[in-house]
Amino acid sequence: MRNLLVTLALAAAIPACTYDGGGMDADSANPLRRTLGHRAFLDLGNDSQVGVTATGPDGMLMPYLQPTVTGGRAILRATEDGFVIVEYLNVKLADLDVPLESDPSKKLHLVDLSLKLGTQIDVDGDWAPSGYSMTGAGAGDLLLDWSLRLDDGSRFQLATQRLASAPFDVSIRQDDKTGRLTAAVWMTAGGKLRTIADKVTLSDLSMAVIAAQPAPSAL
Repeated sequence: MRNLLVTLALAAAIPACTYDGGGMDADSANPLRRTLGHRAFLDLGNDSQVGVTATGPDGMLMPYLQPTVTGGRAILRATEDGFVIVEYLNVKLADLDVPLESDPSKKLHLVDLSLKLGTQIDVDGDWAPSGYSMTGAGAGDLLLDWSLRLDDGSRFQLATQRLASAPFDVSIRQDDKTGRLTAAVWMTAGGKLRTIADKVTLSDLSMAVIAAQPAPSAL
């Protein structure tokens, strides 16, 4: 999964301090920084990926779980001193059936799945000399919301899981012809998320999302 995350992130890229909250100077010679002087709204693409490790009650590793990313949005901007701020990130996920090792005919049904930022990510980045791309890293809290669909069809909301100060990598590119922005945001966070019904333990969350401005024809 780690290799997949890096591959997805690089596909969107061409190769600790304080900051103020203002946007970039509109006269900046760097085209990407100038564009990010105003908030950029990007939609998540179908090539985004999320994965999590599952283990059974006996500690045996279960099949790797990868819920489908069904949509979402990212909002980014830049500050005058060169930081990129990921102000908002929401990743919508399809329902996920988790097989039980002891009885393959039975499954846990996870629904209402989404990942979102609990805090913004402040990215101290490197801006390419071309002026059309940047890469950097930062940290932020990531929240996992989810529910369990019971056998009778009712839903039991599970507690929101907070991954505090999760490490994020960010890459942004601007097309030098169309001006369209594409961004990759990826992270891995080891450790236990939750044990559900004393049957399945989920841990080691990985995420790699690709987001882009809508194509001109869709605007």
